[in-house]
Amino acid sequence: MLMFKRGLNLFRPAAAPSQQTDTVAPANPSEPSLPLSLDALYATMAPYHREKRWMDLFFEFLVLDVIGQLPAATQESIDALVVKHPVFFADTRGDWRTGTRKALQLSVTIDIAILDLWFGKSAEASAEGWLYHPWSFARDFHQQFVADGSRVDVWEGDSFELAKARIAAAQAAPRH
Repeated sequence: MLMFKRGLNLFRPAAAPSQQTDTVAPANPSEPSLPLSLDALYATMAPYHREKRWMDLFFEFLVLDVIGQLPAATQESIDALVVKHPVFFADTRGDWRTGTRKALQLSVTIDIAILDLWFGKSAEASAEGWLYHPWSFARDFHQQFVADGSRVDVWEGDSFELAKARIAAAQAAPRH
């Protein structure tokens, strides 16, 4: 994580709420708004930076990317950030996905854990009549992943094969 420290002081303080117009508007006001510009990304990163946990945000973005819910404009904003601050992911040549995986020492099976929980929890929410906001899922996944005694990415017996089968079934199912 030492590679990231030099650039941390480059972040700007969060913009006033009235200036934060370049975010994905949530359907529900209690849902988070994804940044759609570099300035919005700086504002989104500010609280993470103040709490010295800015890699958590990139983990959340990685989760969103894995489930196919990272907006193109957010991706472009991340790319612009990496270009503007190359020190953040210097040892992975600007690849924030690989840099996040490496810095957080994520397993090669993390994508299966993410997708399995995403499809399962989304289906549960839908059956209960509500929509699980992707960023809310990403934040929840992060909290479960870092919790003491977490078994989110632990595969015993045939659980890994069963998870892959559930994912394949969910991906093959018709979308409403």
